[in-house]
Amino acid sequence: MKKALNIFLISLLSLLAVCLIAVGILSWVIFTPEKLTPIVRNQLDKMLICEHQTGDVELTFFSTFPEFGLKINGFLLKNSLPGAPSDTLLNSDKVVATIDLNALWKNRELIVNELFIEKPFILAFIDSTGRANYDIMRPDEEPDTTAFELPFKRLALDNIQLEDARIVYHDTPMDMVLSLNKLDAGIKFSWKGNLITGKMQGDAADFSFYWDETDYIKQIPLEINTPFSFDLKGMKLQFEAGTLALNDLSFDVNALIQNKQEEILLDIAFNSVELPVKPVFDLLYVPFGEYLEGMTVDGKTFVNGSLKGIIADSLLPVFDLNADFRQLEFAYESLPYELFDMSGKADIAMDLNDNEKWYVKVYDFEGKTGKSSFSGAALVDQLMGDMRFDIDAKARLNLVDAKPMLPDDLPVDISGLAIGNAKIKFLYSQFMENQFDKMLIQGKFNVKDLVADYDTISLRSKVAELAFQMPNIKSKETSFIELDIASKQVEVEMGKHTKAVIRNLGLVTSTSNMMNEKLPLAVKGDFRGMDMTAGMDNMTAFVGNPKGNFNLIMDMQDSTAIPVFDCDFDMSKLAASMDTIQVDIANPRGVVLYHPDAHDVKRPYMQLEYHSDRLAARMGETKIDTENISVDAGVAYDGSQKNFLLQWIPKGYVKMNQGRISTPQLATEIQIPAIDFDFTPDEYLIRDSRLIIDKSDFHLTGQLTNVRPFLRDEGLLKGDFNFRSHTTDVNQLLDLVSGMGYTEEETAEEKDVSPDTNGNSGPFMVPKGVDISLYTSVNEALVSKDTARNVQGTVTVKDGVMILESMLFTTSAAKMQLTGMYKSPRRNHLFTGIDLHLLEIEIPELLKLIPDVDTIMPMLRSFAGTGEFHMTIETYLDSAYNLKKSTLLGAASVRGQDLVLLDGETFTEIAKTLRFNKKTENKIDSLSAEFTVIKNNVYVYPFLIVMDKYKAIVEGRHNLDMNFDYHISLIDSPLPLQLGVDVKGNLDDMKIRPVKCKYANMYRPARRTEVDTKKLELRNMIRQVLTDRVREE
Repeated sequence: MKKALNIFLISLLSLLAVCLIAVGILSWVIFTPEKLTPIVRNQLDKMLICEHQTGDVELTFFSTFPEFGLKINGFLLKNSLPGAPSDTLLNSDKVVATIDLNALWKNRELIVNELFIEKPFILAFIDSTGRANYDIMRPDEEPDTTAFELPFKRLALDNIQLEDARIVYHDTPMDMVLSLNKLDAGIKFSWKGNLITGKMQGDAADFSFYWDETDYIKQIPLEINTPFSFDLKGMKLQFEAGTLALNDLSFDVNALIQNKQEEILLDIAFNSVELPVKPVFDLLYVPFGEYLEGMTVDGKTFVNGSLKGIIADSLLPVFDLNADFRQLEFAYESLPYELFDMSGKADIAMDLNDNEKWYVKVYDFEGKTGKSSFSGAALVDQLMGDMRFDIDAKARLNLVDAKPMLPDDLPVDISGLAIGNAKIKFLYSQFMENQFDKMLIQGKFNVKDLVADYDTISLRSKVAELAFQMPNIKSKETSFIELDIASKQVEVEMGKHTKAVIRNLGLVTSTSNMMNEKLPLAVKGDFRGMDMTAGMDNMTAFVGNPKGNFNLIMDMQDSTAIPVFDCDFDMSKLAASMDTIQVDIANPRGVVLYHPDAHDVKRPYMQLEYHSDRLAARMGETKIDTENISVDAGVAYDGSQKNFLLQWIPKGYVKMNQGRISTPQLATEIQIPAIDFDFTPDEYLIRDSRLIIDKSDFHLTGQLTNVRPFLRDEGLLKGDFNFRSHTTDVNQLLDLVSGMGYTEEETAEEKDVSPDTNGNSGPFMVPKGVDISLYTSVNEALVSKDTARNVQGTVTVKDGVMILESMLFTTSAAKMQLTGMYKSPRRNHLFTGIDLHLLEIEIPELLKLIPDVDTIMPMLRSFAGTGEFHMTIETYLDSAYNLKKSTLLGAASVRGQDLVLLDGETFTEIAKTLRFNKKTENKIDSLSAEFTVIKNNVYVYPFLIVMDKYKAIVEGRHNLDMNFDYHISLIDSPLPLQLGVDVKGNLDDMKIRPVKCKYANMYRPARRTEVDTKKLELRNMIRQVLTDRVREE
């Protein structure tokens, strides 16, 4: 401004000087143009150092009547500087001045009534070094130190008229260009002493202002009308009560401009009446168009402002603007709704010394959009750089207005009312580059009557609270955003059949930067104090008062990377039901971990630590109830395995006590006092396992190994267990494990098998694929209808074969020792091999215990008393355990003392033939017999019967169809003779006839034959082999 003022004064004084020179000459003598022009040019040569051109200089009277005038026909000043747009400083087609000669001659007063300048072009230019093209006055050879005084008592310039002027000020160091085109102006002023006063009025067709690479004003109309004064001594220019119009925007202006040696003092103030906003917006669009692109604004505003400060080499003034806007309407092409009914105030501050201090402040703001309203304040600074926004807003949002902001292909409908406030701070670059992690966004909203529908999912909440904060200063790992959600009730529906209700919802969650896919996504959260009820078709669930927290880390670039997840939880209750299945858990709590396996990061690993106070479950008529369950288990996942069970690699322990199971398959409840076992992928270690089933109680400890080879069908499932029991119902135990490992074809009923008339479910099928040894100690075992006591021994089940090894036990019938093998290759083709020893057994009890003995040795049914029985036999059975007689193979030995031979038709006929004396009781002193079984035939080796004074030898055979062929030799009796009897036929047609005594010398070594000797040796060998197997207790 200082330089512009200098330009104006120099130009004005140059013209006045030319006029004064001409008037001085005129005061002595009247010259023609030919005489005046050289004089003026000569004087200009002495005053100026720049090139100048002056047209004809002439006096006028008629054209300026009634006053004399001086006219210069063409005036040009040139001062070329590098970089200047032109070498012209001043150029005008015509300059005319009218002078009051009477006042000049009489009173030494220079009164210029009018100075008219036609089509002037004025260029004030400062180059990059600070040189000015208007510095054209020739310096005095000796400095003039005298005070400046006018050569006249009074100088008055009533009127200066500029017609079609063009004025340009170009300051290269400040990168500033100010231009006025087609300027018509009139200036009236008076100069008296050191004070110049006047009034300026003018208009320019276009006015432009360029500064620092920015066009702030470009080719807009300008009008000015203002009084002014200029104090030459203080170099102070003032404008008071002036008006200035830019683009039809009118402002009242007051200004003070003072030149203080090396600086210029500015104090400019302006204010407006009510203005339309659109022209103001158009004015701002020139410098800030890149930020305002796509925006339209309309409304009314009041503006006032100031430009205050100092202009010096290192100082510039401060510009302030205050606006009060009303009924504002705003639209932006990227927004789905227009903003309307906006009102508020705005302050703009521009410190020209430091554009980092430029800011816009908006306050007392209110507005509406769609069905929503909002209010608040905002601060925007760093206007010439990366703009910084600080927004504090309150809003009443109708969520229907949010739908247009969602993607078009997102099938979402939303409604409700959100009332709250938000605070937002960010840089313009952060917004444009989606750097949300660097923004500050926080707020809290109360949401009412929320309804959100997405596809087939519907969410509803009457009242909810939502608080959010970006960044999350509480966590370094999840610093992007924190959400705090609370609601008294949330209803969620999925389709027509699934519904969930969450009461007293409390959820806090935070995440890392979701916008940066190069960084892992981290999510943290905690949940608290809510109840949830859910239902889907015939399934319902209830979660009572869950609380806990969770953490999640995911690799957003590698979709195959295993995420890291952990969650600890604590609930008062968990209940669920589906069809006939019901589960109710009291106080479930624990920790869930999910992360890459330490041995293979491509494989997931999951760990569960779980505890509950009680579990009650029901599946149809099956019920499970237990207390105090504890599980600590880890499992790795191997998806390369085809077998589903092999895909999981578990490790951990399980503890449980006071469990109860009831099922229709069992007539009584199963009680589980305790279970405690550890497990690895290949081994299960049972530390404690106790069960009670009806009358049975089991205590099992031991080890199960080779699990994974078993699951791969590469080996047997192996186990070594100690089984202890006070009472065991063997019948129930066999039913529990029957059929394990068999296919449906192997367990299917064969067509020729008759149903079990006793109603049994079928034969026991020995489990396959296992190698289990059970070291048994049972105080009392219920077997069939008998009871075995003090049962000890080993039960081994190996791949479909069950072996009972040296089982010792005592029944009501006898003391027993059993070694046996049982196989079930097919349901109707069962195999058994038995080594059985019965001591001190009643013969009738033996027949009850082993009914098939009667088939093998039918004569035993005729005896009563105590004896011992040894048998080794193998055979195949059908599904009802009936003998397949053609497969029978074995040997047996029977001994008895003081037996009673029961009366019967056969014995009576034999006794009559052998001439036995009839007694009340047929008592046999001793009996010792051995026999073998081969397929369908039973061979009885000769054995001796002693009864009172009679001795008889019995020998023969029969088949299992009860066809007999026996011989009885009476070798000693009261009668002096030896008799023999052959017994042949069947039970329905028995033929008895006397024959020669066959074994008269069997027990007389000196006289028996070689055949008799071999028979006795074979018999003794059979007996010896069988009895040697009896274990001593």
